[in-house]
Amino acid sequence: MAVFSDLCFRSNWWTNSEKTSKLTTCLEVDMFGFQGLTETAEISLGVVKRLNDATQAITKLNESLRLAPERVREGWIERAVLAEAVSSARLSGDYVIPEDLRLVAFDAYDGPISNEMSRTADLLPFLRVASRRSPRQMFTPLRLVAMTRLRLKAKSGTGFQTSWISTGQREQRDFDDIRYGLEEVFSPENVSRWKSIPPLMAAAEILYLWNTSGCDEMISPEAGRVLASAWLARSGLTEKAWVMISTGFHEDVFSFSPGPDSRWHRKFARGVELGCLGTYALLNRLEAAHRAFEEVDFSMRSSSNLPRVVDLLFKRIAVTTSTASTELGISSRACASILERLLHDGPKIKERPVVQELTGRSSFRVYGIV
Repeated sequence: MAVFSDLCFRSNWWTNSEKTSKLTTCLEVDMFGFQGLTETAEISLGVVKRLNDATQAITKLNESLRLAPERVREGWIERAVLAEAVSSARLSGDYVIPEDLRLVAFDAYDGPISNEMSRTADLLPFLRVASRRSPRQMFTPLRLVAMTRLRLKAKSGTGFQTSWISTGQREQRDFDDIRYGLEEVFSPENVSRWKSIPPLMAAAEILYLWNTSGCDEMISPEAGRVLASAWLARSGLTEKAWVMISTGFHEDVFSFSPGPDSRWHRKFARGVELGCLGTYALLNRLEAAHRAFEEVDFSMRSSSNLPRVVDLLFKRIAVTTSTASTELGISSRACASILERLLHDGPKIKERPVVQELTGRSSFRVYGIV
């Protein structure tokens, strides 16, 4: 598949001392959604290299996800979303331990739940929905306003409706302000221009405009990052919003500083590359677990529910006897027996069991693929 380095550039002039070229891009690759070409822009060599590296990382991740078994792909989304929620919290100044968040999400956490943990847990359903939603549904201001209004009207429950609007901003919000902010970001002129530049540069600009328009405060900063990822999917770089943007800035939160210049483009591309490399490593670990299960002979009857429990372990970040019983429609006793068997007799990778108990408790146990 073509990547950014495959794009054809016709140089009008070149200044080595400034390491800057005025380039007329001859973008003839369908994956970027360009219709012939046209734009003239100044792009530093450093930005070009970062865009190239990030695009290769995105392409590698997208192709691997597309070819992965369904249960591996579904499991990757669950775990990548968990990491993205933790990193989003960190960008907002909250520190959350992933292992604790996993238990909180399944109502299996023993200790007190902090406000930071609660806010981060609220992000999980929102990010799950976004990673599966069609990106073409997410760039019309009126549709986004309608989604926002519906979320605010929800009186109870956690999930997409509680995380679309920032904590503390949900009760009363002037929808005219929200609409004006969204129309400023997603104006027809902006959307048309984004289609004529590399998708990563467009996504970087979406984040900058999201902040300057006030949408980060009126709606939420997380929503802006989701929309930037959705633009990459809409442009054809990924099938869905699979680029976890916050994850790439987890180790260097100060690099996440949206701006109008090439410095932000370079930082953004580097963050996207790091995020894709990290989530690609996660995918590799899940595929290794998948192969390990395929190599084990459990000597089971053809009617055994064990394969269905294994599928559930892949697709969920954690499984309890009660959740497995409810989702699979089999008895709690049968689920408990299968889960314990997988815990003690299941496959191992480098002498470590693939299925582990996550709480250390002897009752009300929680299992997961680690």
